[in-house]
Amino acid sequence: MVDISEIGITYHLSTENIISGQLDDFANLTKEFFDNLTKVYSQRGRPPTNTEALNKIGEDLAYKGNDLKKSLQTAIEQINVCKDIDKVKEEITKVEKEILQTHSQLKEAEKILAVAVFQAKKKLEAGKQAKSASVSCEDLIKFAFRISSGNSVEAPQDWKPEDPRRPYPLDIEMSTKLQY
Repeated sequence: MVDISEIGITYHLSTENIISGQLDDFANLTKEFFDNLTKVYSQRGRPPTNTEALNKIGEDLAYKGNDLKKSLQTAIEQINVCKDIDKVKEEITKVEKEILQTHSQLKEAEKILAVAVFQAKKKLEAGKQAKSASVSCEDLIKFAFRISSGNSVEAPQDWKPEDPRRPYPLDIEMSTKLQY
């Protein structure tokens, strides 16, 4: 019984099934042809009769032979198409590997660029801060004069890093001393 869900569905036979069916038909027709041929020629002494049946079976054999040739040609074409498909699949696999490799390289480049952009932003910020808090040349000369006149240019020999004395003026000292 046919299921209602199968109504309107077209079933396609594979080339293998088609060729197998055609070979079975060809074998059956060949057997029938030889059976009839045997019957016709088994009648000794009589001229062959009923050759129309043999002619009909011979025509059917020729027709089935042509169908079989066409089906075999279709099978050969399908084999060639399958080979082409396999080649294309191999190429696709190679290209996918290249794409993945390029993707990973781009991700690595993205990370490097992100770090570079971050550092560049920091430097720009530092440059903006330096520009906004710029010191005039005159103030620099005053600082230099103050340092060279009131302090030595190198630390005393007995000075250690824990020593509270400093061989240079502190920022607070410089800002208070500069205001004349």
